[in-house]
Amino acid sequence: DRFQKDNLPVYNLLLNSERKEQDKALDELNIDQKDLKDIEDINILNQFRKDFSKNHEFKQLNLSFDTNLIKLYFIIPKNISKSYKDAYKKFEKKELGAGYFKELHEYDKIIRNSLKDNKELNEYHFSFLAPAKMKNLKLQIAKGLDKILEDEDRKQDLFVCKFVVVNGIGENRIKTKNKDVNINNDNATKSNNNENINYSDTQEKITHLSNDGKNLLKSIEKLRLKPYNDQNGKEITSYVKGATIGYGHLIGQNEWDLYKNGITLQESDKLFESDLLPFENAVKNSINPSLMQNEFDALVILCFNIGINNFKNSSVIKIINGEKTSYKTLKEAWMAWNKSQNKVMQGLINRRNSEYKLYTQGVYEKW
Repeated sequence: DRFQKDNLPVYNLLLNSERKEQDKALDELNIDQKDLKDIEDINILNQFRKDFSKNHEFKQLNLSFDTNLIKLYFIIPKNISKSYKDAYKKFEKKELGAGYFKELHEYDKIIRNSLKDNKELNEYHFSFLAPAKMKNLKLQIAKGLDKILEDEDRKQDLFVCKFVVVNGIGENRIKTKNKDVNINNDNATKSNNNENINYSDTQEKITHLSNDGKNLLKSIEKLRLKPYNDQNGKEITSYVKGATIGYGHLIGQNEWDLYKNGITLQESDKLFESDLLPFENAVKNSINPSLMQNEFDALVILCFNIGINNFKNSSVIKIINGEKTSYKTLKEAWMAWNKSQNKVMQGLINRRNSEYKLYTQGVYEKW
């Protein structure tokens, strides 16, 4: 009942095929690598293999209780990204891995749409990009639902239970209809504080491109100190539509006299910083879910290339915000931006691959 006073206690469940049972209600399970198994469904496994490199492990965990079956899929990077390496060296609980859990909603939708109706079980699927080198995680069951049910202001739009991903310094709230489960990774990567702290209360929303993101964008755009035509890369001495200078700065006709004789390296850096702001704001104001730094960076780099209006109306934004589009996956929507003047360009395909790899894997590298 949606207005029940208390959480429904769970005294026993099946973790894969092994029964977990005790006299008091289960509220926490510690999961080791041996508890995870290879993904059973070959179609799901092939989809993950298609979108993620061989430097990832693909694992599954089944939880069954009463008439409910939850299937959790974990995509675990084998290598630690550059941004986490220093923190990981200092972190004591290395078995928790480096990084964060991120639910991959687009895969949840693909899996859900491919399933046939199951009349015997309420079956739910959740896919996660897990911390790199993760060997251990913690499941918490039925945490905090009472407090929500007692909040009169929230009853109108309340789902009975919630699905929460907790990771030491952050909490991403995802509503579902039938259960209240936390996946907990105590690895904070930047500190050894293992308390579960609400994300919105402790971490400011990311609003600026990181230094790694700036360096990647600069390497993609390339520095030009003399004006050039962005369609053919040739230097120009008179204004044309598409006149560009610095790190991809599009010169307006009213700016031509300012830039026609070229700029210095110092001026190009200042111009780059000022150019970034509207693109950073576009990402900040267009995306509803909380973003990790690598995700924010990838979206800014995409926006910088396709333009703010195109970005705001793109299927990429709609999918991330949970809206329906004609594209089945985020990757399809992202890779669709591969044309210039209605022609597919290999350079844009390379760029989209680099951006998407940054978004999903936290890898800052040019092709």
